[in-house]
Amino acid sequence: MAVKLYRGRYRFLLKGNTMEFQLLDAVELLEPYYSTDEFDDDVEAGEIGTIVDVINDGEAFRVEFTYDDSDRLGVTKALLVLYPNQIRPYASKK
Repeated sequence: MAVKLYRGRYRFLLKGNTMEFQLLDAVELLEPYYSTDEFDDDVEAGEIGTIVDVINDGEAFRVEFTYDDSDRLGVTKALLVLYPNQIRPYASKK
């Protein structure tokens, strides 16, 4: 269950952990996605995407994944509707 916070953030309690998401957050995919159509490519667990839409007050999120190779850098690889339990906030490993 999502709790909408100020400034467009959504808070979730999943498996004892609290997570917050908002539009344009970078998120990590927790499970692989295998495409069944010609418009999306497969996305592996651990790939990083960007939340581009919030659905039903945070019930789900539309997340865009892009290619990171030099030939297609920034081109959309897949645009997926994902639930909060399928993603987690991305923490840069700098």
